[in-house]
Amino acid sequence: MRRGALWIAIGSMLILLALGGLGLGGWFAVRAGRAGDLETALIGGCGGGLAVLFLLFLGVGFVSEGLTRMAATVHVDVEPRAARLGETLAVQIAVEAHRPLVAGPIRLRLMTKEFMAFWVWDWFRKTRRRKEEREQTRVVQEIRIAGRVELLPGLPQRYMAALTIPIDGMASFRREERGRLGTDVHAFEWWVELEVGLQGWPDAYEKIPLSVRPVRVSPAPEAPAAEPVSDLPSSDPLRITLAAWSFPVGSALRGWVRWEGEARQRVHVEAGYRILAEGRNWTTLIGRAVYELEPGQEEAFAFEIPSDGPITCSGDLYDIRWFVRGIADRPLAPDLSAEVAARVVPGSM
Repeated sequence: MRRGALWIAIGSMLILLALGGLGLGGWFAVRAGRAGDLETALIGGCGGGLAVLFLLFLGVGFVSEGLTRMAATVHVDVEPRAARLGETLAVQIAVEAHRPLVAGPIRLRLMTKEFMAFWVWDWFRKTRRRKEEREQTRVVQEIRIAGRVELLPGLPQRYMAALTIPIDGMASFRREERGRLGTDVHAFEWWVELEVGLQGWPDAYEKIPLSVRPVRVSPAPEAPAAEPVSDLPSSDPLRITLAAWSFPVGSALRGWVRWEGEARQRVHVEAGYRILAEGRNWTTLIGRAVYELEPGQEEAFAFEIPSDGPITCSGDLYDIRWFVRGIADRPLAPDLSAEVAARVVPGSM
């Protein structure tokens, strides 16, 4: 309850500060307007208004959280927090009232969020750039723990529940790439959320972040390749062949590069993945090798796939696609390239 009173005191101070800032900003704008400086008056009024709104919402949030803490304390424990695909999470919940009240409903959710943020050119802005953000939140699983519950001080209510991460889900992922305009971000997040309704008081929420590894509890059935996976048939002399249809994270992406040209050729072989979204792509290379190949010569390659992925997936906002490509340097002609799509899947334990 003392912590709740502290939150309320902080929130009240922020609200008073917002009201004081509103008066000060209005006085500044009026004075600048009377002096004929309309641009300063407009900037000061708009900037001051935004600051006041920010402080006001922040203050209301602190007061609401303080009232919730004065009414009840909610605790959630999730094991394990570093989970695997297909794994079941054990959840323990404790709700302790600080005064007689009625709670309910109590809901437990397993949530995901797919997020991306990137910079684009904007010639109408002074900085010539604009940040675009997209996010998609999904409820993977929801459990109604309890309906109407009467709580008394000193008698906490305890509950146990289980949530299961889908075996074919996407693992936790975050990638940042710094470009000419700024840092682009792609991420996929998991968390457990508890909602406790408190009649007459602000509802209580608890959020427990999870780290879901690209590893399955049990191996998924994979159809074995009848033969190595090659690029599309063509008359080009550069050929890339993969050793299998799919490769688990933490293993090596293996295959062969073959040159059927008429003279000795230097060939670069690269492996990596692309993030595809809204007609754009972001490429990350995990390995590169250089070969000096004679006509008809074939060499093996192997690139280690990071143990944290990412895996091949199709999301709501972006897709992740793995590839292996070969590039033949030809000083007197355009470079020749060949590319094969690879499939990276979760590992198994």
